[in-house]
Amino acid sequence: MKDIDFVHLSDTHLGYRQYGLDGRFKDWGRATRQVIDYAVDHDVDAVIHSGDLFNSAKPGRDALLQATQIFEPLKERGIPFLVIKGNHDRERGKQRCGAIDVLDRLKYCELLDPSGKDISEAVYKLNGYNFIGLGYPGTDLEGWIDDLSEKLPEKRDNIVLLHAGVEGHFERWAPHITLEELKKLKEKNHLSRPGPLPRFIQAGQLGFQPRERREREDRTAAEPKNILSCGDGGEERECDRDRD
Repeated sequence: MKDIDFVHLSDTHLGYRQYGLDGRFKDWGRATRQVIDYAVDHDVDAVIHSGDLFNSAKPGRDALLQATQIFEPLKERGIPFLVIKGNHDRERGKQRCGAIDVLDRLKYCELLDPSGKDISEAVYKLNGYNFIGLGYPGTDLEGWIDDLSEKLPEKRDNIVLLHAGVEGHFERWAPHITLEELKKLKEKNHLSRPGPLPRFIQAGQLGFQPRERREREDRTAAEPKNILSCGDGGEERECDRDRD
């Protein structure tokens, strides 16, 4: 199987005017653009986003315009941009669709969105791998992982995207998956990408977090690597092509 290199990011919160400041709106956009520019410069196979791309399912028109400008280079280069919804940018109440649905319709991203526990519409195949978006389970997380793990393809050629905390990491901010549940997913996966997370964890490593997010959550964390690579032998490693 061909190796695959991809950039992972999460919680970009585009459209967020933190503290009511226009400068913070620009900061979130600038940090996200840095990641996308890096991905394009390194000609990766894909970019994956594990939730909260926008700070709201219905951001302002300026945020939607900002997003199209940021992600246009991926569209032009034909680099798949695979996205799941997080707790901030998923629909609420009677909302039928949100800003990510618009980006998906305009071909700026590929939305991986399961219908209940049916994951058939949430799978994107690339270079022999299955990118599977499980989205944000919310309070339904308990028992949900067991059900979905049974529906994953049996081969370990799966890369799962999930927006949730992990036991011992970020659990006070979001419904969290236990380490035992994460290990169950790992039995059928090359990688599990649970976001948001502030640092590396053993059972599912963190990819590339935008600068503003890293500063806010964990000022002391070591710099993360930029590109994740999956190999044919079931290996997973973090690499930087500038050094390899």
